[in-house]
Amino acid sequence: MLKVKRVLLDSNIFVYAIIADQKYGKSCARILRKIQEGDIEAWASLLLLLEVSRALQKIGMKRTKILETIRAILSLPIRFVPIDEKILMKSLEFFKAYGISPYDCVHVATAAFAGIRFLVSADKGFDKINEVSRVDPLDFSA
Repeated sequence: MLKVKRVLLDSNIFVYAIIADQKYGKSCARILRKIQEGDIEAWASLLLLLEVSRALQKIGMKRTKILETIRAILSLPIRFVPIDEKILMKSLEFFKAYGISPYDCVHVATAAFAGIRFLVSADKGFDKINEVSRVDPLDFSA
């Protein structure tokens, strides 16, 4: 297990915890508890909230429940970083260099601007990026 205290979160951490994913659900829920307890300094792009909303909408969750979920996420001690022109331009550089999802490039650019080296995600696409080290939720320890 990799022990880190300051991380950027990907949206799948929330989605897997919410849907109780068979593989990642328990580890993602544990990560969210550690954030709530203050054991992890968590950061995220504001884009994450839209990604979570869309994922929950795609699985059929009702709008009122999605809104409750987003409010619950916002109540966690997470530092949300707005997407400004600098982050957008940096994300386009990552998109050109690595060809991963533009959304994921925003997360990497957010980590770069916040000085965060570790990104917690089940998405192996982040392994292509030199600027961050992906930590799989199954391997994460605070």
